Formats: sequence, structure tokens, C-alpha cells
Amino acid sequence: MPKFNLSRWLFLEQVINPTKDPGRFKAPEYGCSFFAFEGVSMFVMFHVGKLEEAVNTGKFEQGVWEEYLCSFAKAGKLGLFPEDGNCSGAFDIEHVAANPKFPGAGYVCYAATSSLLKKPITSDRKNSSSEAAKKSWARIEQSPEWKKVPLDSFTGSHPSGGANNLNSWVKISGNWPNRKVQMTDKPRTKTENDDCKVPGFGTKGVNYYLGTADAWLYIGSSIDAVSLKSNGEEALRRIFNGKEQEGKMIMAQHAKKLFDAVYL
Repeated sequence: MPKFNLSRWLFLEQVINPTKDPGRFKAPEYGCSFFAFEGVSMFVMFHVGKLEEAVNTGKFEQGVWEEYLCSFAKAGKLGLFPEDGNCSGAFDIEHVAANPKFPGAGYVCYAATSSLLKKPITSDRKNSSSEAAKKSWARIEQSPEWKKVPLDSFTGSHPSGGANNLNSWVKISGNWPNRKVQMTDKPRTKTENDDCKVPGFGTKGVNYYLGTADAWLYIGSSIDAVSLKSNGEEALRRIFNGKEQEGKMIMAQHAKKLFDAVYL
């Protein structure tokens, strides 16, 4: 996750906030595009009626996304490189952004990604998490809609990767911004399946970079991701007259514009 632009704090306060009734994003008013391929997934949620209007008026091809695009998230499968640990088969949320015109849409990204992948998710394990993302993860950590999948965090490189450059095991307790980070010479568990590298070094570095210490599986019912996906696929076929793949490609470009609007 790139460095958070503080001038965008109020922007993200409006969008990545589960108190903004994320359960209102339901079919048939809303839909999503979702794909997962070779360890990478992308979720894009949109307002069906506003997307259709944008296409019919030519605004869609002109690159206007502000009226229809709600939010998007990109996730990557962890455990592909032994030196980073297996991370209990979790995916990390590498990018997430939401449109302030659709408050609560950011939270849907997290829930829907976990639900559609049927896998636990965790924060970006390669780069830093923004302050707003840390706030979202803290809420997830305390929500009954999520099941914790504990991870055994470390810095450096895992010995199973061939090089014994493991710097330290990390013990994290509490929730951001009041969590406590400690370095230790012993793992929390004997199994290696849950070992997972965290970004940063030292207590201050890890606390600054890390969004959440564990992985989280969505088990709630307020977000019906399957229905959003089904409705989205039907809407895209209808709106783009069978050329929905072209539409999805342009939507992906619009999602990049949304991300840039939030972080650049």
C-alpha cells in the first residue's frame, strides 16, 4: 500500500467505514465484477443504474467513473515464496479504495473478497497500510462478522526459504492505535503453516507498517457477495451487449483512477 496522503484523511473517513451501513449494498441496485487468477484477485463494485447511464451517455468511454464506481480491492495469495511463510493460505489486501459518494463501500471490499475467495484475508504484507486501512482492520478485529485465523508473525526471511535470515518473531496484542508490539526469539506455535512475514523491522517499524496481525475470514451475513457477483455478471452482459469483457477492462482502468484519486 503506498504512503497515505494526509490531505485525503476526511475522504477516507467517509468511505472505509463499516458504520456507514455497508449492508445497503445489495442486488439488484448494486453489482460487482470479480476475478481470481493465479493467486491474484480483483473486486470492483458498481451501481447498476448509474453504470448503464454512463455507458448510454458516452461518459463511460470518456473515463468518467465518479457516478457509478463504488469501490475496488486487489488481493494476492500469500505463501508463494517459502521465505515469506505460508500464512495459513491467506490473501493479503494489497490495494483498496472507495468512492466518497458511496459511504461504506470500502468495507464491502474486505468482506466480499474474503467471501468470494472463501479464504481469510490480512493486510498488505509487502508494503505499509495507510492509517485509514489500519482503522478498518481494527474494526474487523472487533467485529462478530469475522473469524480470526491466527498468524505467527516474523521479520526477515523464513528458514524454509533456504536462508536462515529470520530477524525476530513478533508478538502483537491489542488493537490499533493502542496495540502493543514485542520482539521475541520464539514462535507462538510449533507449526510452520501459520508463519507469516510482516513488513518493517523493530517494534516501531512493524507497528507503523502493519495493518493487522492476523488473518480474518468473513462469516457474516450483512454482505451477500455471491448475490452481488451474480447480479453484476448479468448486468454487465446486458449493458455491454455481450461484450462484458471489454467493459470489465475499462472498469479496471477506472478503478486505477479511483485509487489514484484517494492516494496520490
